[in-house]
Amino acid sequence: MGNTVSHIASALPLVTVVALCHNHAPYLREALDSVLAQDYAALEVWLVDNGSTDGSPAILQEYAQHNPAWHLLLLPENLGNCRAFNQAFLQSQGEFVVDFATDDVLLPQRLSQQVALFRQLPPIMAWCIPTVSLSAKPARCWGCTTGRPEPGACSRSRRAAGFLRTC
Repeated sequence: MGNTVSHIASALPLVTVVALCHNHAPYLREALDSVLAQDYAALEVWLVDNGSTDGSPAILQEYAQHNPAWHLLLLPENLGNCRAFNQAFLQSQGEFVVDFATDDVLLPQRLSQQVALFRQLPPIMAWCIPTVSLSAKPARCWGCTTGRPEPGACSRSRRAAGFLRTC
């Protein structure tokens, strides 16, 4: 069975979930359990604590220990959403990237349904993420955009094929 799951996961595009947390301790377990409950197997998970002062770092450490494939970044101070998200985003390997706030939950088929939809679309760049800075010139990269970007508009060494918004 494990071989079958591994084979199926390798045939699917990798989806990176960046779980960004700042003082979300009351919601964190439910949020992270919803990531664990996904029916989509090809996941890379980054847990990012953005300088929380509540019990969030301990909860994130617990989940990282129980899920050794997950990555954990405990930032010593609040960098703001964009900079904190980018700490994981720039290291991520996923073809698709999910900006997941840890005071939300994902329905169990959320990622599989979104990936299936994205795979049916022509190759375009689309996002609706006004809180993520993708380049040194964020004004050119923010907002709701579809279509091919201008050359150099959102430069980085590796772009994700798409962003799966969680709300």
